[in-house]
Amino acid sequence: MDEIKFHCPECKQKIGVQSSDAGRQMDCPICQSAIIIPERSNLPVRVIAARKSTQAVDPERNPKDFQETIRIIPQAQVDKPQPASPPDLNAGPQSEVAEAARLKAELENSALRLKELLTERGLLANRVTEVTEQAAQSEMRLKGMSEKSEALEKECLRLRTQLTEASRYERENGELRFQLAGQEKQIASVTAVSNNQHIELANAEKELIKARADLDAARMQIQNLRRQLREVGEHFGDSERERVLLLRQLQESVQHHQLTTLTNELGEARARLLGQVAELDLVKAERDALLEQLRQRDGALSHAPALEVA
Repeated sequence: MDEIKFHCPECKQKIGVQSSDAGRQMDCPICQSAIIIPERSNLPVRVIAARKSTQAVDPERNPKDFQETIRIIPQAQVDKPQPASPPDLNAGPQSEVAEAARLKAELENSALRLKELLTERGLLANRVTEVTEQAAQSEMRLKGMSEKSEALEKECLRLRTQLTEASRYERENGELRFQLAGQEKQIASVTAVSNNQHIELANAEKELIKARADLDAARMQIQNLRRQLREVGEHFGDSERERVLLLRQLQESVQHHQLTTLTNELGEARARLLGQVAELDLVKAERDALLEQLRQRDGALSHAPALEVA
């Protein structure tokens, strides 16, 4: 009996059937697509339902299976039932040989397909192993990245704490510097006043020296007057009234009055100078205390851990 050979439109598998099965519906043994057997080998094959399975033959990977013909006689999915053929009385050893050859071909195809499936199974197992190893490596990398992320977060927290402390120190130093600037202004003001007092004191000392000179001159005059008085008393012992009058004039002299005034002014200037010196010492003590606080702050900042960039 003639045989019809054709290729499955879906998986390109070469199939051979008996010519008596032309026009019937069958499933491709490879991709399970429902197709209609053509009337002749050179006619196109019509696809009823494309159901490409994972066992479809790839002609690029399995060219031998693609070229080898699978001979199949459909047993189901017919359009309508066919009447049973009467037994062939002439069938004998030849039909059994043909059937045995067909079964042998199917067995060889099944063996080849089993070998291919085993090969694919080995490849899939290797692929699963590779994917498992890659997943383990990815998990290790992810764990390392998580640890690095935690370390970076801790470092950021430490840096933020240091930055906060540095900001607080800077703010306190700014306040101390502001206070120090005020104290410096007070010191400058007190120093200016003290300089003025020193100038006044120098002028007063000059006036005192001049007054002492005038006092010495007055004393000389007094001695001269006393000497004259003695001389007058010796010559005019009876003129006691004139001697008393001369002494009163001597006490009321202008030089004696100016000397007293200058002495009083000099005492007041000295008292003011002592008060200014005491105030200046107090301001200097406050300034020294502020400078000591600044030195302590600078020492704390220098011993603090330096800020680092991650």
